Amino acid sequence: MATAPVESARPLAPASRGPEPDGARREERLARSVVAAYAAPILGVGVMWHMIGFYFLKFATDVLLLGPALVGGIFAAARVWDAISDPLAGYWSDRTRTRLGRRRPWMIAAALPLAIGFAALWNPPRELAPAALAIWVAAAFFLFYTALTAFRIPHLSLGAELARGYHDRTRLFAGSSFADASGGLLGVAVLLLVVEGGDIRATTSTVSLVAGLVAITLIVLSVLRLRERSQNLDRGARGPWSAFHDLRHNPHARRMLWVVFLPVVGLVCGATTAPYGAEYLLGDPARLASFLGSFALAALLGIPCWAPLSRRFGKRPTWIAARGLEALFFATFFFIDAMPPWMVVAMASCAGFLEGGGGVLLTSLEADVIDYDEARTGERKEGTYFAAWSLTAKTALSAAVLVVGVSLEIAGFEPGVSQSESSRTAIRVLMSLVPAGFLLLGVAAIWRFDLDEKAHRRLGLA
Repeated sequence: MATAPVESARPLAPASRGPEPDGARREERLARSVVAAYAAPILGVGVMWHMIGFYFLKFATDVLLLGPALVGGIFAAARVWDAISDPLAGYWSDRTRTRLGRRRPWMIAAALPLAIGFAALWNPPRELAPAALAIWVAAAFFLFYTALTAFRIPHLSLGAELARGYHDRTRLFAGSSFADASGGLLGVAVLLLVVEGGDIRATTSTVSLVAGLVAITLIVLSVLRLRERSQNLDRGARGPWSAFHDLRHNPHARRMLWVVFLPVVGLVCGATTAPYGAEYLLGDPARLASFLGSFALAALLGIPCWAPLSRRFGKRPTWIAARGLEALFFATFFFIDAMPPWMVVAMASCAGFLEGGGGVLLTSLEADVIDYDEARTGERKEGTYFAAWSLTAKTALSAAVLVVGVSLEIAGFEPGVSQSESSRTAIRVLMSLVPAGFLLLGVAAIWRFDLDEKAHRRLGLA
């Protein structure tokens, strides 16, 4: 369907002056207002995402009184559907042609369902029978994660389109990660209100409604501010099988699947188990706020450091250093119940600082892999590629939550009572050694990734 052409991306700041090492070409630099507009909706979505990741399993088991294995199964099933829908959203996003462009129509259409699904998760009717309650929670999960896919894949794709420079895209995604970490910090503040409030269901109900309205507002403002590159219209894959073929034969993309999958499994196991660790290992649910808050605050404050570090040492070496050190700090949480409070905060802060680098640099590396595909095929398939990596991450997330739920069930976890030694050991391992091990596996997976700055420059696209 023919429509008026979409606007070119704007505004771009002038390229920096001065000599360029190794013959590097000068990069376009996105204006700060563009970086801010791109990052803004992630703040609202981040609050919702982190609230679910940090607390919903415990809310479902201890407040809604659903079994942990049942909730883990519902969560996994919803995320599997979410993952299946990723390739569809990615391919259709690549092929969309409207006055708003390829990506922004999807973002605006996802805003309201995203808010409704999130609010429904925390507001099931109190009179529901257990079976009906499980169905309600499952339906809310499916709605939320379907809408999240419809927003997140086009949003990531838009970022790769906006920033074409090797280092400028790290700067753009650092802004997005800063907003995500800010959302995580706000999520922790919300959890503090929830834990210390008298009526958990009433507090989560109010918060979920407010968070949904904020997310809708920020998505709309972002769509109105950003512009897309007109030259990328009609440059999607010729067909879905063609897109899959190109991805499968891209060696960098195949390696990146493991680099995405392995750390997510470990980190989600740790995050999902943290509320149980605060209550059943530390003996004080309110300690969760200091633990997660220090992690999120350190990640937030550290994000501005990663773009200059990666420019100095390279994206891959910096990512390896960040993830490797993060694994060591996670391993110390095995002894969390023997640590003084200040040490728990210190270890969480160190891990959080390093986690910020892992997220920023990974997305920037993924955008480089998409450029490699463009050099080979002449197509811009950001949606297809980010959908594949998102599918991988969501599969890992589903597997991790299921593992946590089943592990607690096998270990004899019983909500609201003093835990057995086997249950305490399971909580300790899930929030320490499991994250550490999977982070190190991620380091091993990226070790031979060779699409560095020089290789990217040879593609001739920046």
